[in-house]
Amino acid sequence: MIDKDDRRFLTKEFSRIDGWCLDEAAWLTAALLQGQLDEGRAGPLFEIGVYKGKYFSLLTHHARKAGVTAFGFDTFQWVPEEEAMLNLHRACGQDAPFRMIAGDSSELTPEGLAAVLGAPAAFASVDGSHDAGPVEHDLRLADAATAPWGLVALDDFYNPMAIGVTEGLFRFVARGAGDLAPVAFCKNKLLLAREAYAEHYAAQFLRFCETATELKSVRAWLEMHERQGEHWVRQRFLDRLVWVFA
Repeated sequence: MIDKDDRRFLTKEFSRIDGWCLDEAAWLTAALLQGQLDEGRAGPLFEIGVYKGKYFSLLTHHARKAGVTAFGFDTFQWVPEEEAMLNLHRACGQDAPFRMIAGDSSELTPEGLAAVLGAPAAFASVDGSHDAGPVEHDLRLADAATAPWGLVALDDFYNPMAIGVTEGLFRFVARGAGDLAPVAFCKNKLLLAREAYAEHYAAQFLRFCETATELKSVRAWLEMHERQGEHWVRQRFLDRLVWVFA
């Protein structure tokens, strides 16, 4: 599921950018994005909350493969836009297919975001404000902007140092705003897909774990799966069975 080019990028350019994205989440993202391409599906990608550009560099790397553009939205109050741009150019080249948009995502509307993207998104990363209200708003944006087969990654879900993120998801679900369903929790990121595609991506998650055995943590997860049983690593959450890679 992860080709040689992705492996090279993840072990070299991606690893050189400072940030909090853990390797397992990045490798899983790469595998799922490649799975979309293998199925003939492509669309723009976007991230709300770029910071220094670590995770966004992976989206930009994939955008080149898919022949699309990656869009990054950030207030740049914590890291200057120039620093993030430099990181991305170093990792993905001067001609990297990305566009940075400075501003607060709370001012974005679904219609405005759709106009910027130009087409339904294949993938959305929600990693902006970690307060409940803005998280709910950003999830609404992601839900409206992604294709029926698209994926959404919610960063810092269940992180005790960012408890507003978890509340934001629960608000989004409680209001019945969209039909995003949890698929897998992997190292600080909760991956969501439309209900119709949730099992499809759940199967891809398992395939990733069965093939990415060069990662020590993946091998440990597989051993736990075999030793403890599936109920230990796939648990019910929001009325769905969700893979857990903690």
